[in-house]
Amino acid sequence: MIVIIGERLAKLRKAKKLTQDELGNQLGISKYRMSMYENNKHTPSEEVIVSLAKYFDVSIDYLAGLIDEPYSYHREDDVYVLKISKATPEIVVNVFTELVEISNSKFTV
Repeated sequence: MIVIIGERLAKLRKAKKLTQDELGNQLGISKYRMSMYENNKHTPSEEVIVSLAKYFDVSIDYLAGLIDEPYSYHREDDVYVLKISKATPEIVVNVFTELVEISNSKFTV
């Protein structure tokens, strides 16, 4: 789905000096699955996307590569940041998917 998610996930994990196994244990995800996410072999579910955003305290749009500033998940200003605290995981994924499609269409050569 998105190459950026894997890159950002690896960067965030390494910044916290965690192994894939350690991060996976904290989030209830196997080391194998974490590796699949980081290597863009598997797309995280909506629940995992929200869990990652909360754990690393970054916005979903940062994980998707739509913005380069890792704004807080809990940021009050929602001009660039999705306010997902009140949204269901399904809504988050739908908005996330639409944003990625828009982003991909703007950067497709």
